[in-house]
Amino acid sequence: LHIIGDGPDSSNVRELIKDNPAIIFHGSLTGEELVKFYQTCQALIFPTLTYENCPMVILEAFSFGMPVMAANLGGIPELVKNYQTGWLFNPGDGGQLKKVLEKFATLKPAELEIIKANCLTKAKQFNHEKYIQELVNVYSL
Repeated sequence: LHIIGDGPDSSNVRELIKDNPAIIFHGSLTGEELVKFYQTCQALIFPTLTYENCPMVILEAFSFGMPVMAANLGGIPELVKNYQTGWLFNPGDGGQLKKVLEKFATLKPAELEIIKANCLTKAKQFNHEKYIQELVNVYSL
């Protein structure tokens, strides 16, 4: 398990995982370092407890065909759809996250390929041109 990112709980996370060699905390990554992880990881787990409208990390993962397991909070359910682009779990519910991870681990290869394709399709819905056109449409009423 690779943990990427920083926040107010980073020191607590580092302390919790310090004796577990299977979990690596990388802190904040950008550029090519971050792209390397998107290219090699199988899925993104986004266990936020914060209401977010459209988390960029989810769109980034989708652009690499990466399924997302995320907290069912804020605007996240508009992006992550169960068995389509990933799975949702209740914020802070470790037991439910475990069930989601088990579902992911038991996917057949063909099912995973369909989900990856869905992620790529979803990512294409978010680009500057479409966003600007939507803004123009909204404000041209």
